[in-house]
Amino acid sequence: MLSKSLFYGLPGIPRWKIVRLMDYESKYQLGKCSKRTFSLIDSIIFPLDKIVFRSRPRSIEIEIVNNFGGLPIYCIFSKRDNENCERSIDGCKSIVRGDFVTTALMELMKIFCYKKSRTRGLNIEETFKNNTRKKLISRITSVLSSLGHQLSVRSLQLFSLGNDDFSLGFLPFLKPGIEILKTILIFSGPRTELHTLKDIVESEQWKKVQSVYICHEHLDVPVENIKHLSYYHNERLKTSLEIKTIIENYFESNSFVRARFKCHENPFNSDFDLPFHFNPSTQSYRFQKGETTFSAKTTPDGFVCVRKHENINHLLTPHNIISKSGLLLRRKCYAIWKKLPPGCEIYAWRYINCIRECEKLYKENRELKVAACLFVACQYLNSTNSIIDISEVFGVSVEEIVRFAILAVTWYNDGVARTVAEICGLLGLSESFRETALGIARKAVVKKMFLTRNQMNAAAATIYMTTKVTSEKRTIIEIGEKTKTGVASNLELFEIMWAEKAELLPE
Repeated sequence: MLSKSLFYGLPGIPRWKIVRLMDYESKYQLGKCSKRTFSLIDSIIFPLDKIVFRSRPRSIEIEIVNNFGGLPIYCIFSKRDNENCERSIDGCKSIVRGDFVTTALMELMKIFCYKKSRTRGLNIEETFKNNTRKKLISRITSVLSSLGHQLSVRSLQLFSLGNDDFSLGFLPFLKPGIEILKTILIFSGPRTELHTLKDIVESEQWKKVQSVYICHEHLDVPVENIKHLSYYHNERLKTSLEIKTIIENYFESNSFVRARFKCHENPFNSDFDLPFHFNPSTQSYRFQKGETTFSAKTTPDGFVCVRKHENINHLLTPHNIISKSGLLLRRKCYAIWKKLPPGCEIYAWRYINCIRECEKLYKENRELKVAACLFVACQYLNSTNSIIDISEVFGVSVEEIVRFAILAVTWYNDGVARTVAEICGLLGLSESFRETALGIARKAVVKKMFLTRNQMNAAAATIYMTTKVTSEKRTIIEIGEKTKTGVASNLELFEIMWAEKAELLPE
């Protein structure tokens, strides 16, 4: 059985030790782990993919996710009743007696006690009822303060239906800086009372963050507080005058790269008194001040997109940019999360990314694309969520979702074969090698081995497996360089495929 590790550099720690580690009340009770293992754990970074605080009527839970180097491991800690909690680690459930706040705090202390703890994402969703949330957050921040350190979180997501502080108790304990907190996302509902994010924009964390996404019709940020942002997305409807003020403000910014705003209509009308040049062939507007040039476009869904005119691809790393499809997926998953299994959003996003390469599929309605990809992910993960639930949330017919889902799955399955053929060419492998690799890939697709995998990762593992049964050899490092994938994840998938070699290899 393949071992799973929550720790970099310790691939040999089996899953049972991880479960034991998560079960203990402090880092000093490591059970059967040797002193050498303990010293290694104590000296390295403790990496996690995401921590999610989530609550809905009759449900409170904390989700801790690890997704480094393979399939995710989920630790979900939830409230059953006033006297009992439930812990589920990778599907294995156990009952923990005690008050939710007290026992949840113990669970989190196992992570927070590592001063080097690093988390890709921190999600705070909804509000905990009966002052539970306020008590839990105040206790957590007290623990962090007593430990004398801040959390290294790359992405902060705040979901709320009416709370006006957006769980800001956490913000002072997130390490600010370009290399740490890069992105803030704010989703909120119609009862939100705060119209200007005054408390957030005054924090050190806001002043050093790179990308901000505000997905709400009423929330806004003062213009002077967005100059330092590389990427800014705001869904509050803006007038022509507001768009003009923002563009003028960005001329004074050295950091600005790209922004998206909702607008009432085309803001670049006859009353727009900022000089611009309109290009009818590209339907874009060009603004210039000194040596700085911006271009802007309006989109059919009511957004105006502003960006630096020169080549900007090198200025933003991929994780800084969340597309409108990605934001829509997160918002809808949040709306129906109770019926979604862990990892559903991740798998749906992989399908969305894949169909970008198909022009015919990519031109379809955004709600339809995202709904169909979420439906496919739910089917794969055996979710209790029905296609009718998805249809209602996205406002798309069941028939259309099924039609697009079939097209998306077909394209996704063919995508691995296309990638294998392309990488074989880059590696200078023969035609016969390519045919063998394609045969293995097609059989693996039928067995659904690649549904949860990145296509490049799938192609790399397939090619490496083919080198084991042909005379042409390439190392896993060479293949990883061409596919831009990690050695560990490629080897893990290869081992899974090799275990099924009797059914995958040509006769």
